[in-house]
Amino acid sequence: MDLVERRETEFGVIRVERRRTDGSFIYMQGTGVQSWADATGESLLRYVLAACRIIEARQPANALVIGCAGGSLPTMLHRRGVAVTTVDVNPHAFDLATRFFHLPLEVECRVGDGHEFLVRDTRCWDVIMLDAYDGEAMPGHFMAGGFLADAARRLGPGGWIIVNVVIETPDDVLPDDIAALMRQCRLDARIYGDAEMFEGNCLVVAAAPGDCGLRRLDSALRAAGCPYRGRVPRPGD
Repeated sequence: MDLVERRETEFGVIRVERRRTDGSFIYMQGTGVQSWADATGESLLRYVLAACRIIEARQPANALVIGCAGGSLPTMLHRRGVAVTTVDVNPHAFDLATRFFHLPLEVECRVGDGHEFLVRDTRCWDVIMLDAYDGEAMPGHFMAGGFLADAARRLGPGGWIIVNVVIETPDDVLPDDIAALMRQCRLDARIYGDAEMFEGNCLVVAAAPGDCGLRRLDSALRAAGCPYRGRVPRPGD
């Protein structure tokens, strides 16, 4: 492994490393791996590949990705014809994503807090993807119902909210807690996890009640060869 860039930033130390075996690049903040992509910019993280498949199933015209890091997901969505806007509090993320991870110049990059951007910007979105982490933890204000309520108001017709949740064990209840917050916003939610291995991530996907695309999502993922499978959230205590 070769260290190709190290930056001291307001939000912590960022390291970009290159693997000698395959030429792939890894973006780390603190001890957390936030992006891992091959030499062309395609992600090698299973949850990012699954998120891309899920978003492809929705066939969106546009998408808002909150949390950029190496920008693998915005890069992949742009290549698939989606108009992508990505927001990150750390301006260094966009520079590193462009230099080492092939983030296209056509992707709209905004520096700032994702929730504040969502409230201030007046656009509606087909997909809102939340993948914002401060090292290994999601900032607390994204875990509150206020963010999800504002996100729901910014969805276009048939829009989806997707939240990447880092979990410690397969039976971690955090995804179910987030799904419960989504239900309070009058959204239906399903929780998607890797059926083949435990990577430490799952994706909570929410849409308006009765959304046909969400009901067909498991079939679409199987047809695409994606190992992620959905389940109904467990009821709260």
